[in-house]
Amino acid sequence: MNKKGHFWGIGVGPGDPELLTMKAARILREAGVIMAPKATGRGESAALQAVKDLTDPSKLKIYDFPMTRDPENLAMCWREVAAEIAELVDNGEQVVFLTLGDALTYSTLNYVLQQLQSKLEPGSITIIPGVTSFAAAAAAAGFPLVCGEEKLAVIPLPDGPLDSLRGQVRESDVVVFMKLGSRLAELLEFIKEEFDGRETVFASRVGTPGQYLCRDLGDLPEDAAGYMSVLIVRKGGKA
Repeated sequence: MNKKGHFWGIGVGPGDPELLTMKAARILREAGVIMAPKATGRGESAALQAVKDLTDPSKLKIYDFPMTRDPENLAMCWREVAAEIAELVDNGEQVVFLTLGDALTYSTLNYVLQQLQSKLEPGSITIIPGVTSFAAAAAAAGFPLVCGEEKLAVIPLPDGPLDSLRGQVRESDVVVFMKLGSRLAELLEFIKEEFDGRETVFASRVGTPGQYLCRDLGDLPEDAAGYMSVLIVRKGGKA
C-alpha cells in the first residue's frame, strides 16, 4: 500500500524569503513535488522566486496560468492542475502549491481548491497562510493599518467604472486598493475625489530588491507601475 499523500497550499508572502513562516519552510524541505504558478507571458514564477533557495529544482513543476478574470478559462486551466495534484496525492506524494502573499487572499490557490474539493478528502489538504502584500506594505512604511474601531476595506479594482466603489469607500476608514494593473492614474483621480486630507502609502514589489514606497501620491513618478502594487488610503483625521 502506498504511503499517505497530502496536499499543502502555501502562501509565501510578498517576496521577502525571510517572511516565510517556519512551518512553510519545513514543508518545502519535506515535500516531494513543488508546484509553482507563472503568469502566461511573464518570466519566472514570482512565488517561486521568494523560496528558490529552499527548493530542490528536481522537485519543481511550473504551470502557466492565463492573465484573465474569465471564470471558464480559469476553471479549465486549474482543472488540469487539480487532476494532476489529486493523482500525485493518491500515489502517496507530499505535494506543495506555492502562491504569493497569503494563501487564500486573492490567490491562484483559490481556483485550485475549487477543483480539488471533489477529488481529495478534507483531511488530506492543509493550507499554510502567508503575509499579505498590504500588511507588508504597511509595515515597510510604518503605517498603522487600522486602529481602535476603524473599518478596513480591501478592494480589488473592478473591470468596470470605479464609481461602483464609492459606497464601500465611504463606509470605510482605511481602504486597501489591489490589482491596480494599468489603472493607477484613474485610481489616483478617484482618490482625490473621495479622500480629503488623506494619508496614503503606495507600495510596489514589497520585500523584493525592486521595492518602492511612496507616502505622498503627488511624488509618484508618471511611470509608476500598478503591477504587484497596492495603495493604502486612510481618511483624514482618523489616525
